[in-house]
Amino acid sequence: MQFKTLVVMSLMGLLAAVSWPEAKTAGARSSVQVLSWQGTDFAAGDRQGTAVSHTGLTLAKTAMTGLFLSPVIPSPMPFNAVVPEWRADVPESASLEILLRTSSNGREWSQWVDVHAHEDWNTPGDKRLAGDMVVVPAVDITHRYLQFQVSAGHYASTPPPTLHQLDFVFIDTSDGPTTAELIAQQQEIDAANSASTPDDPQNFPRPFVISRAAWCTQPECWYTDLDYETATHLLVHHTVTSSNGDSAATVRAIWQYHTFTRGWGDIGYNYLVDLNGVIFEGHLNGNYQEWDVVGVHSGNANAGGMAAALIGNFTSPDEGSGIMPSTAMLNAVADLFAWKADQRNIGPYGASRMVNVNWGLPHIMGHRDVYGGLNTLCPGGNAHNYLPWLRHAIASRIGYVSPYIYVDELSGDFTKSNANWYEGPRGCGDNIHSFYTWSTTDPNQSTNWGRWALDVPVNGRYRIDVYAPYCDTGAAETVGARYTVNHAYGASTVTVNQDAHVGLWMTLGEFDLAASSTNNLYLTDLTSTDNGRGVWFDAVRLLYLGEAIGQANNTAPAPGIWVTTPQVDFSWQIVSTAPVIQTQLQAATDMALHNLVLDQTWSGAVLQHTHPFAQDYGQLYWRVTAVTQNIDGSTNTLVSEVTSFGLDAMPPTSSVVGVYQIPNDPAYIIHWQGSDATSGIDGYTIQYRVQGSDPWTTWLADTPLTTSRFYPPDEQVYEFRSQAVDMAGNSEAPHASADMNTHQAILLSHAIMLPFIRR
Repeated sequence: MQFKTLVVMSLMGLLAAVSWPEAKTAGARSSVQVLSWQGTDFAAGDRQGTAVSHTGLTLAKTAMTGLFLSPVIPSPMPFNAVVPEWRADVPESASLEILLRTSSNGREWSQWVDVHAHEDWNTPGDKRLAGDMVVVPAVDITHRYLQFQVSAGHYASTPPPTLHQLDFVFIDTSDGPTTAELIAQQQEIDAANSASTPDDPQNFPRPFVISRAAWCTQPECWYTDLDYETATHLLVHHTVTSSNGDSAATVRAIWQYHTFTRGWGDIGYNYLVDLNGVIFEGHLNGNYQEWDVVGVHSGNANAGGMAAALIGNFTSPDEGSGIMPSTAMLNAVADLFAWKADQRNIGPYGASRMVNVNWGLPHIMGHRDVYGGLNTLCPGGNAHNYLPWLRHAIASRIGYVSPYIYVDELSGDFTKSNANWYEGPRGCGDNIHSFYTWSTTDPNQSTNWGRWALDVPVNGRYRIDVYAPYCDTGAAETVGARYTVNHAYGASTVTVNQDAHVGLWMTLGEFDLAASSTNNLYLTDLTSTDNGRGVWFDAVRLLYLGEAIGQANNTAPAPGIWVTTPQVDFSWQIVSTAPVIQTQLQAATDMALHNLVLDQTWSGAVLQHTHPFAQDYGQLYWRVTAVTQNIDGSTNTLVSEVTSFGLDAMPPTSSVVGVYQIPNDPAYIIHWQGSDATSGIDGYTIQYRVQGSDPWTTWLADTPLTTSRFYPPDEQVYEFRSQAVDMAGNSEAPHASADMNTHQAILLSHAIMLPFIRR
């Protein structure tokens, strides 16, 4: 729930009537001071539907919404940047919004800025939150006044929010050189160093960067306690500051805040880029040609992640109110990332795990992608939407041509069922988009399917990879995603553990695809492993491997059947344009085919074989391997998919083992049991007859029970026999004589009901 401020009231007349909270300096540094509001300090403002106590500002007792407008507050020092920090209790059913504006004279004001908890400057669980930095317009240089307003709301019968303390960190970095002056200084530094510094050996040069030597001149700018990790990923951030100030002053203000107020010892980002395309070195790096420093910007992705922060707020309209990145800014980021990608051999379209991250991440990504869209909008939708463009721009700059054919889930080559679908949160996915649904093991509940058309330019052998993005959906991914590849020689099903490979490209295998055929890849929400887990439908890529080499396919025994004779007939197909020089048939008791019970090799092409097995097996796994020879003498190895079947040639055994009688009860309780060492008992047929007579009468047929009540038609002696059938379909031979009769009944002394035991 969010409440927007509708009315802004001026309280200039209260300037002379209020007492101000005391300004507190931040340590000994004259360029930073803090003004604190807490408890009853909020009584100085104009309140509508709000109440003030020693704990702070909250809603009046019967109010559902409230608005607080502060007096015009003189700042304790001239400032060119201000950061609000607050401590508040905001229940899930409530909202609290802080707006801020500044002025040079207390009459003309900047726009109201809706400040939020800064996603790069806070961690989950922080009780004291740092808000977005508000920067003074460059034309004004510094301001002297501030005003804030607070809007709050809650639902009925739920706790209201309480703002306990609101601080303003005033920063003045206006006395340093401007961006234009820094550019001139850096050009002089580069010219002086050009004679002693060898050229960058990489193909793509490092773009012009205003170094720390130019803009960061305080003693604290230089230290030796640095950590390094080779860059594998490149991240885009935004500073969530207003972008109308001088960029150099803004960078110094961020450094001042990160270093001293936040206590990080340095600016967190590796680089910062302004709207004019000017790049500033951020975190101290040392020798940037040899090492990649670990910054402070993305949690576990700091190590191995080089971050460039766009100076400004680039949230999209559905996220807030940000601006669009300029062409100069985007090109500067592309130049910077192209230099590092070329230097560290980072594939622009790839994904891999980082040194401290257990899941896969795109090599070029936004801050929000690190944790799957959880807790942060950074770098804002207006910037995040440019990631596909950025990857292409980097690839173009370094001359990288992808060897893959990509099939995107938003293209016309992807079709899906008309069902309920979800999309990866906050642009999460290989190409800033993805579809997902929830797994089910019930075919009647399966509604979601997707099909990628695999159109290839030439006939040949292709490797097929699929992608499951790391996105926060509140649930784990499926371990049993079943992909069906329809290729030149039929269909093959491959089961993939998306949960174990989330954020990474997963290989389904190698397949022959024909340019003139309708090849496709099919995936549904139906699994045999889990319910309610994420099943991802994202991009697919194909890698051409060379000429088609053929395929081996198992035919019989078919998957999952029971064979009931020791003589097992195997048959298979080998499809190849090259001659087959060797065929091998293997069967084992394990899927990896380590425990072989059959290993037969022939010269040439063999398509069937009958093998006598000496015993039964609950499950056997088999495959065929064929070696073909090309004209140039090279060979290809075709391996069929592993197929499983059961071998059960022994029939089950059974017997009626108990006849019981309860006093004063005309029925007998008949109990029987059976066993089968391999497939197990499927059911029983129980027959009876008058003792010594013929023929037998069927009492129970194909029953799973092992106990039942028998009501004799008369007082004669009745005898019983059983016949079992196992799961493979083997039937026990009829017993030549009875197993037991009613004359053998055991009289139970009191009523005891034997359980009806199912198989």
